[in-house]
Amino acid sequence: AGGHGLHPEQGCGTLPLARRVVQLVKEDEEEEEKRPLVLAAGGIVDGAGAAASLVLGCDAAVLGTRLWATHQAMGNLEKKRDLVTASADDAVRTRTYDQINNKVQKETANGILWRYPYDTCGVIWKDDENATTNSNVPAWHEEAFAKLAVKEWSTEDCKSYVDRSFTLAGEGVGSISTLMDAEDVVKVISQGIAKEIRRVNNLLV
Repeated sequence: AGGHGLHPEQGCGTLPLARRVVQLVKEDEEEEEKRPLVLAAGGIVDGAGAAASLVLGCDAAVLGTRLWATHQAMGNLEKKRDLVTASADDAVRTRTYDQINNKVQKETANGILWRYPYDTCGVIWKDDENATTNSNVPAWHEEAFAKLAVKEWSTEDCKSYVDRSFTLAGEGVGSISTLMDAEDVVKVISQGIAKEIRRVNNLLV
């Protein structure tokens, strides 16, 4: 998964990661029927992205943010609307979300935490005036603000800030323009895969 996992400075994106995993799996298992399936995940929201994962040798693609932005998905409608209105640059990788949310999770979810260097995923980070901060979040937010919140805020205050200020979002969020039924998302992406493969095939003929 290119979305969840190591921070950017220690990991890589979905495309190179998926390709390398496919290579390792094929090296390890010569017999096709014994080979485990490889699924690409992270930033895939349309037919083109899914087609790219298949071309890389993956067996399928996993959709996260794209399926959250559907009518059937659990979650707050306002946060789903954040996904539809976000631009490509609105999803940021920040440790602040995990540090503050970890305090909430530690006391309410049996201690299930995201530990450094692994993180949850990208987030749309909104300030208290409900404006998206994008990549212009002041540097002091990253460390000093998170440490201050964890140290001085109550668990309820941390939960309130997380709910109010963060919307989980993958890097492909800028390509999501509408809330749809989950069934229609799958259909559109399936059609998009076929369209992209035909297009590439025409380039090679």
